[in-house]
Amino acid sequence: MAIIIPRREIWTRQPPAGTPLDWSNPINNDLVGVWVPGTSRRNLVTGVDLVPINGGCTKEATKKGLATANHGLSLNGTTNPAFTTDINIDVTKPFLLLAWFSSDDLPSTSGYGAPFQGNATYGLGFTYHHSSTAFQNAFQVRTTSGWFAAKFDTPVAKKPLMWVGMCDLVNIKAYTNGILSNTTALTGYVVNGGNLIIMGRAGNYNFNGDGVLFAAWNGDSVKNINVKKLNDNPLQIFAP
Repeated sequence: MAIIIPRREIWTRQPPAGTPLDWSNPINNDLVGVWVPGTSRRNLVTGVDLVPINGGCTKEATKKGLATANHGLSLNGTTNPAFTTDINIDVTKPFLLLAWFSSDDLPSTSGYGAPFQGNATYGLGFTYHHSSTAFQNAFQVRTTSGWFAAKFDTPVAKKPLMWVGMCDLVNIKAYTNGILSNTTALTGYVVNGGNLIIMGRAGNYNFNGDGVLFAAWNGDSVKNINVKKLNDNPLQIFAP
């Protein structure tokens, strides 16, 4: 009898550059952006290139695969190499953000560096360093009523992290490595957060670390995504 390999489990390491997305996989419904900046400076959904900020980040090999990286930058500095994406989340619809990264530093009150965040001031996305501890290592959104954050588990420097932030327009949820860390109820309407930035944030505050995979979903199917299964095999979004 032939041995059948489950097709969703084929990729157990970073696929080579040029591997298409698997649009037959329901988890890719409402997927609007996928970036593997260690192998390609292009949104694999739209085909639009990343726009470098201050020259963009460097590339390096990691245990997770080829990554984009910054190291040794002052956290209070504002000359952070980063990338601006072509995706501006439609905040009238549910959305989900994913970042597979590690940080060289522990969260601190120095600067406002972030791995994946909108370019509007205090834009929606993932905060890491922040002057307020309530917004350190958190999934943050701004609404017409103010700022809200759902915190991730306290990270360990230089350890791989899979952060997923989900917003259904009623609550925001922060998942750390596939496990729900916190849920925060929202009041008011979510405010546009600007185009997403990889390895930086508005004001170009520095973020030291590396990032392998970044992705964004935007639509009603976000509510059906099993974050634990996504975390267990994030590469399932790619065609086998």
